[in-house]
Amino acid sequence: MVAAATGLGLVLAGCGGGHPVAEVNTTTTAAPTTTTTEAPLTAGRQLTTYVPSVGDCFDHRTIGTGATASQIVLLLPCALPHQNQVYAVLAYPPSPAFPGTGVLEAYAKAHCVAGFQAYVGKPYETSVYGLDYELPTAASWSNGIHHVLGCLLVDANGGRLVGTAQGSAK
Repeated sequence: MVAAATGLGLVLAGCGGGHPVAEVNTTTTAAPTTTTTEAPLTAGRQLTTYVPSVGDCFDHRTIGTGATASQIVLLLPCALPHQNQVYAVLAYPPSPAFPGTGVLEAYAKAHCVAGFQAYVGKPYETSVYGLDYELPTAASWSNGIHHVLGCLLVDANGGRLVGTAQGSAK
């Protein structure tokens, strides 16, 4: 699962990515409600700049094709099919220079698991959900975006979630 980098005032044309923190362990807990159906663009708010907030549900979408294609975040009601749900937002320690994607990935891996249980109601290691994160790019860093912006819940099988994971204990 790959997440595009977004952030305060960041235009999504310069996308970076996060990576899953770990594999989800098999459990006897019921799987989250998922679907492969994509919500229409008109169902949400199309954003070229986005600041994640805990509880947000969204998709990364490409609008247009070829040279005219652009990346957006489609902010959706959680009741509709969505790729990501923000469960925590982290601030990276101040640094004047971009620390590099690898350093930011390591930071996200070390810190995103911490807030998972408080939000979902079950430890990540036994949850049915996958985990991903959003990172600033070198370009967004130079524009003042110095955050690991979002710790994300995702469907461990690559589908879309339906409903909120908050307090689900799944």
